[in-house]
Amino acid sequence: MAVIPIDPLKPWGEIEKVIWRRTDRRGRFRIKVRPGSHAVAVSHPWCTGPEVCRVSVDAGSTCALPFPLRLRRGEAWVQGEIRDGEGRPVHGLLGLLPPLQDPRLNATSVRLAPILSGRYRIAVPPGTYFFFPWAKGWFLPGRWVDVGPGTRIQDAVLLPEPVKAGRATLRWLRARAVNLDPAEPGSLEPLAGALRPGTVLALGEMTHGSDEFRQLLHRVVQQWAARGETGAIALEMPIANGFPVDAYVQGRGPEPREALPLAYRTGEIREFLRWLRRFNEGRGPRSRFRIHGIDMADPGSAYRHAAAFYRRHDPDAAAILHKDLADLGGAGELTFPGDAARARRWRAALERLRRRLDAPGSPPAANPRTLADQHRVLVALEQFIPLALDRTQGSRAREQAMAENVRWVLGEDGPGGRVLLFAHGGHVARTLRDPMGWPTLGWHLGKELGEAYIPVGLTFHRGGFLALESSRAHPAWLPFEVGPEARATLNEALASLHRPCLLLDLRTAPADPWLRSPQGLRSIPLDFDPAAPELYLLPAFAKEEWDALLQLERITPSTPWP
Repeated sequence: MAVIPIDPLKPWGEIEKVIWRRTDRRGRFRIKVRPGSHAVAVSHPWCTGPEVCRVSVDAGSTCALPFPLRLRRGEAWVQGEIRDGEGRPVHGLLGLLPPLQDPRLNATSVRLAPILSGRYRIAVPPGTYFFFPWAKGWFLPGRWVDVGPGTRIQDAVLLPEPVKAGRATLRWLRARAVNLDPAEPGSLEPLAGALRPGTVLALGEMTHGSDEFRQLLHRVVQQWAARGETGAIALEMPIANGFPVDAYVQGRGPEPREALPLAYRTGEIREFLRWLRRFNEGRGPRSRFRIHGIDMADPGSAYRHAAAFYRRHDPDAAAILHKDLADLGGAGELTFPGDAARARRWRAALERLRRRLDAPGSPPAANPRTLADQHRVLVALEQFIPLALDRTQGSRAREQAMAENVRWVLGEDGPGGRVLLFAHGGHVARTLRDPMGWPTLGWHLGKELGEAYIPVGLTFHRGGFLALESSRAHPAWLPFEVGPEARATLNEALASLHRPCLLLDLRTAPADPWLRSPQGLRSIPLDFDPAAPELYLLPAFAKEEWDALLQLERITPSTPWP
């Protein structure tokens, strides 16, 4: 038996609070625990038990489970050897998490097994699991494994947990970090100057709702313009949403507030778009900035754009769209209506619509720009299909699709094209395994473009941001404040330099084990649980994943777009 303190299960070292006890010969057990919420799990090498049972224990009381934890003969098993980075067998804990869950949230869906002298064995129902072993001082970023029927051998070598930077590392950081004042003209020249022909400069913000990160985007583009250069700006928003945003900055439409995703409905983005519109006014097509959306996680905007286009230009195609693709257009990232039969229907309908677009003279009234946009909309709908079928596999498809879309933007910009990509740092980093266990957008672009892909992490030590409060039944877009986090060892090392804003070029970093091993990096997605700020950490291999880091000592929440 295992008892796990939850609400929530914290990363890394907190896992050592799991209590293991053997049952007696009659299957009974008794475990002394602290008051609070706990999860009770059954682990057996040959039989499967229920998923974790949640119980609440009051001080001075005895809690009996409300039902028996019955076992049944297993159909699939996972076993293997777990060693640390020095080759020694470890004592620790193995967690297996079913799909469609966030591995960081809590323990209530985890199946657990003890690792004894480097060996483990656990029976589970056949399926796909997020595999993450842990031992004191060692861990492994999770990976997905397919299990059974039968036995799956899954060995692993663990990585050292994040630790504070040593003196030699701090000396190098102190010598190489450059002080920045983003408000000073020319201060961001090192970033704007990296936008050479054929390159993608990626700015990865570590929150979606901080004033300073959006101001940095604005200042880098202004510095880019001061060099007498322009190019494409790729934003983490749906492809179809990018069309009205670009129309606005080209002077052809109204303010696109409603077209923007929630994370971009901020005062800083409004001022940025207004500046782009003023800059573009009176310039030729090759001397303007252009906006592109690169995400495909929301098919609704793509479907609505396609429906409006076909109603106007090709009513027969509009009928195909409504009959065969309406359920895809109404899907969401968290509602999975798909199955193999639907996927075949969706793909066949999209192929028919593509052929109609490519047919000579059809549709006759559409201009080339409109036709090109419609092709991109069909691409976005097809890219969403894996996510509609299976969120686990779909997360991998999303990262790959966004990378393909950035490469399309780079090609669209011509032989000397250059792209400034602005997205969350969890996508931008060259990470082989993101928190869901898949290669990121940045990993794909780094593999394709090599040194022409330049990821820069926009990080912070403390401060405020806007996010959706994930603990609410109906999440609201609210401001939050966080202080320093000792486990964010990479942020803490940079903060120890006591600089309000610094830029660190990692391309010339020495072969420092600390910079090449996983360190804690604070990362806030669109949602946030204020009860567990320590959950929002990524294991970051700084030297491998980033070309540079720009850290702010303090950030403040974005101003909502009125």
